Amino acid sequence: MKPEERVQKEIDDAAVQLGFQVYGLDQGYRPPACPSCGRSLGRGAGGTRQTLGISDRYLVHIPRRMAVWVEVKAGYNKPSEHQEAFLLTARRASLDAFPAWSVTDFLWGLRAAGFKGLEPPPWQETSKNGRRWITALYPHIDYPWDRTEDSA
Repeated sequence: MKPEERVQKEIDDAAVQLGFQVYGLDQGYRPPACPSCGRSLGRGAGGTRQTLGISDRYLVHIPRRMAVWVEVKAGYNKPSEHQEAFLLTARRASLDAFPAWSVTDFLWGLRAAGFKGLEPPPWQETSKNGRRWITALYPHIDYPWDRTEDSA
């Protein structure tokens, strides 16, 4: 199992435990397209025909009337230009959307999005990328990683 697939499964399992329905939208391999006609230049698995950049997961929690877009990443991978544009567009439209490099990042993202009654793991377990993105997408929240020892 590839690292991103492992993280995706862990996030899916956590989401289901929290009562979310999980919709997988991961793109898979997408061969390059011809710049003049748009046809695929590659062979093989190919990707879906979804819009580039759409997040890997759409999670719906009906009892809480909440839906969240989650872009799953692994290691030091960062969202692509298209993924970044999708996340920022979703947030501008007041939709909940964030990338997650781990279950801990996912849980902190849910907390930032307003999922009540959730006590995520210690913030020190979040990835630097996760903290940066969650803070940028949900700037109205006072995060523990923003506090310094001087202000404690």
